[in-house]
Amino acid sequence: MIQTVAVHNKMLYRRAVPVGLRASSSWRVKSAVLLISVISIVLVMLLLPRVSLADARAASPDRAAQDGVGPIAPAGRMIFQEGGEWALSRKAADKVIKRISAAGFNVYMPFVWHGGGSRWVSGLVAPEWEVRGLEFEGGFDPLAYSIERAHLAGIKVFPVFTVALRQVWGNVPASFLSQYYGPGTPEQAFNIHDPEFSKFMTSLILEVVTKYKVDGIVLDFIRSMGICTSPTCMTAYEKATGKDLSRDRLVYGLDRDAAERISRWNEAAIRTILEPVSSACRKIKPAIVVAVHGADDPDSLLQGRNSIAWLNEGLVDMVSSYADPGLSSDIANTEKLMNRVVRPQALAIIVTDYERRHRVGEKDRLRPRDGTAMARLVQSAQEQWPRSPIVVYLYEQLSDEQVAALGAGPFRKTGTAAK
Repeated sequence: MIQTVAVHNKMLYRRAVPVGLRASSSWRVKSAVLLISVISIVLVMLLLPRVSLADARAASPDRAAQDGVGPIAPAGRMIFQEGGEWALSRKAADKVIKRISAAGFNVYMPFVWHGGGSRWVSGLVAPEWEVRGLEFEGGFDPLAYSIERAHLAGIKVFPVFTVALRQVWGNVPASFLSQYYGPGTPEQAFNIHDPEFSKFMTSLILEVVTKYKVDGIVLDFIRSMGICTSPTCMTAYEKATGKDLSRDRLVYGLDRDAAERISRWNEAAIRTILEPVSSACRKIKPAIVVAVHGADDPDSLLQGRNSIAWLNEGLVDMVSSYADPGLSSDIANTEKLMNRVVRPQALAIIVTDYERRHRVGEKDRLRPRDGTAMARLVQSAQEQWPRSPIVVYLYEQLSDEQVAALGAGPFRKTGTAAK
């Protein structure tokens, strides 16, 4: 409404400019009206951003927070599990659910697609245990089983998909889905600019949403992971932007226009997956939560992940962002993000349950945080950002000491049972 008024006043202003100046009482009246109009426009334009954001925040519903354990409710206590051990046997799945329940989590986020096969019984792609030659119990669907056990424990399940990531470790053969990458595709990535890959990934995600009683989905690596330089990408970029990608990719660090062109081009490709997935998910399961892992930073924006804009646009319901409440830089960055989002409670805070002990070669050696220290870290995050859910990364580093400390401390209240 304010924008409409502002535009309307600008139109009146243009029409009110006189063709010739006359020293008359009539002109003095018109001048006074003109001055009032200009002042009104200035005041409206000064107030517009603040009022618009406030109105949007007041009017925006908290989708999926109906029972207090939704991801955009402060009661959200979530944990990522990146490894696929849970998908190999009932015993392994039971152990995970038992431990995260004891720790007080009420949202379980298992990676079901890590770029090397499905961790569910799929009709579209080979399962990871076959692709990698892992020992699988057989006779059951691991995702269906885990969801059932989690729901019985009052825990919701948000499967995680690493959209563009191509797994090149763990005995995954180079021939796996090789039709979706090639020379010029960013390292360890599928080509997001390939329309066939977009269709495949969209179908893969929607297979899970349709087939299983999931409460949400999380899209990770929903970015190009680099700049595609294949001949097809070069041609597509020139067609989309009218510019030469071979030139822009070399100067984008110094040329803001080039960086923006690359960013928009990559985001357009990402949206060919995100938009149909988001739309279809809401039709299939109206209360489902569509989340993106990772907030904005210069590299991810260049790669097409514009998560804060997607959140404000309504394409996604939650964005998770790493934040250490003990670091002033993390606090400042998170506060900046909070000021940019329409619904601050939809920005989930990720805290890590491990610390880097020392470097060995090119890798960091990790160890679980002390249980008491972890509980304090989570409590500090809750106090710093009371409106946001807390996400713990990573289950594989969750120690028994942490389970006890979280369950008796900041996560001591259990969530309501999922329906």
